[in-house]
Amino acid sequence: MTDLFLEYHTDDLELIKLAEDFWQLTPESLWQYPVKELLSRTGKRRQELIDAVHAAVVAMCRSIRCVECNSPFIVRTRTDLPTKPWLYSNYRCLTCVQAELAEERRREAEKETIENQRLMALLEVLTSNQEPYDYRSTPYYDAIIACSVMIQSDSACENGNVGRINQLGLCASDDLARRLASHLHSRRIFRFGQSTGVEALSGNSKDDADYQYWALMVNWRFARSVDQNSFGNVLRQLNAVIENGKGTDEFVQAVRQIWWETSRDAIEQHLRSQLRQYGMPEFNVDEKFKESFDYLLERFSVPKARYIIYRVAKNAAALSTRVDFNRPRAINTIPGAIIRDCDRAIADNWNINGYTYKWDTEEPQLFTFIFDRLLRTGIAGFRITSGALLDQILQLQWEEQHNIVPGTDVVQ
Repeated sequence: MTDLFLEYHTDDLELIKLAEDFWQLTPESLWQYPVKELLSRTGKRRQELIDAVHAAVVAMCRSIRCVECNSPFIVRTRTDLPTKPWLYSNYRCLTCVQAELAEERRREAEKETIENQRLMALLEVLTSNQEPYDYRSTPYYDAIIACSVMIQSDSACENGNVGRINQLGLCASDDLARRLASHLHSRRIFRFGQSTGVEALSGNSKDDADYQYWALMVNWRFARSVDQNSFGNVLRQLNAVIENGKGTDEFVQAVRQIWWETSRDAIEQHLRSQLRQYGMPEFNVDEKFKESFDYLLERFSVPKARYIIYRVAKNAAALSTRVDFNRPRAINTIPGAIIRDCDRAIADNWNINGYTYKWDTEEPQLFTFIFDRLLRTGIAGFRITSGALLDQILQLQWEEQHNIVPGTDVVQ
């Protein structure tokens, strides 16, 4: 028989009698009085009856004890009554369980505090890095990116502070912005700014020689110049590097690389935007997509490529509504459709009116820097320049730099 003990918390004999009847067991450990009978006798509702019983007594099973504090098992409802006490050999009361949870939370908080202090100490080392950088020897690729950042940032020319790289509008996606910031940091041009939060560092960071960070969460700043120049003079030095490099092999390769990276990124984001309008799922850019993007951009400018992307996305969305197609399968047809539309547009001599956003505010600012500053063609050049035409423009610059008659090997 279950050992049920009642601890009284009232002097009201009527309530005591009600509680005793509620918890009364038969020799077979069955309930003496059904709840319905008690409700009918008292005229109370079920919850009112339970509340009255709980206020009058605390029922406990003294044969079951908490393994930590030795307190008896509290029976709160009839369904809690243990019919097999031997199954409770490792019973722990609610107070002990809550105490253990509180202690575990305390240990976790202490551990988190220690880890946070370690990362803050590391961040202090990174933000206080004042190692200078010689901007006069900046590689062309780095100089173009850094110069674009300085032009776009409101404070970079004043105090070197850049802020979050993805807020400058350099490119279409945060992913490319992240890669550009990481690249400039690896070149020691970008440093951690004083306003960077500790959340920018990964918990896997060890020391200032081995750390991981979230590039989009860092408030970046430019390294100080080795010749102690102001950041306004740093911009002039970067401009000089770019001007002196025009036409060189390294400069040509740098411009090509930036144009291709920015163009691929712009096309990918345009495709994602178009597919979202039709409720299509996200996709991973695998080798098929990369090859189709390159095939498209080699033959068409970014604005014209956007039109073809629009056509392909619209057709893929229509295809996904067919009974024998699903949306992932429709997306898998996109790379092939891009290549087919490219070939068809060239063969049939399509007159494509490309999609161009506001030049000064909405287009990726690396495009405006390339076409306004480096190629001197402006938005008109952007509308027509494909990968193949870009190579021709850069080849002309190279020939002019080396005093070669365009289209020949004759030195002037």
